[in-house]
Amino acid sequence: MASTSRASGIGTGYTWNEGSSSEDSDIDTDVVTEIEDNVEDTDDEEDDSVVTAYTARNNKTGVRVSVPRVNAAQTKMDIFKLFVTDEMLYNIDAYTKNQAAKRGQRNFTDDAEIMAFIGLMYMAAAYGMRRPSTKRLWREDKRYQLHAFSATMSRERFRNLMRFLRFDDIETREERRAVDKLAPIRELTENLRKNVHEVYEPDK
Repeated sequence: MASTSRASGIGTGYTWNEGSSSEDSDIDTDVVTEIEDNVEDTDDEEDDSVVTAYTARNNKTGVRVSVPRVNAAQTKMDIFKLFVTDEMLYNIDAYTKNQAAKRGQRNFTDDAEIMAFIGLMYMAAAYGMRRPSTKRLWREDKRYQLHAFSATMSRERFRNLMRFLRFDDIETREERRAVDKLAPIRELTENLRKNVHEVYEPDK
């Protein structure tokens, strides 16, 4: 029986069960979390990409509408980038390219593809998947196929992105991890924390 390896998901929190291969050693196993497995297919096709208005809650919690870039947001992508900025995507792209270059793959990806990859990860989370196989997401049976995955990129391309995905400078990781166990994701989590604090007021 073939052994099972786990490829970590980015901040959405799940692991990918795949058959083991020589490529698995490149996967960043420092970043591994899980979510529940409860796949529910949906036929909803409502286009609600445009957000018409933002209002703060009466008790002063919720989106901080006084922040200029919050008021400027018009679409769901704009909202997403309130939390995951272009600069953050650029850094993830750079760290991932550096890792791929070590294996001889130059100009491996770009920030647009990283964004598409993140979108697929979040879509899998939205479907309630826990430890899904990419075979399941790119299955050939049209009755059950999640079209967004195969329409965005091939299964092999997704696996290659997962293989090289990095959120920090691998060259300095060990030095940073000597004083910070979250070194592999510290830059990402700190930027998320800062952005969330700036644009959102949680309940007390």
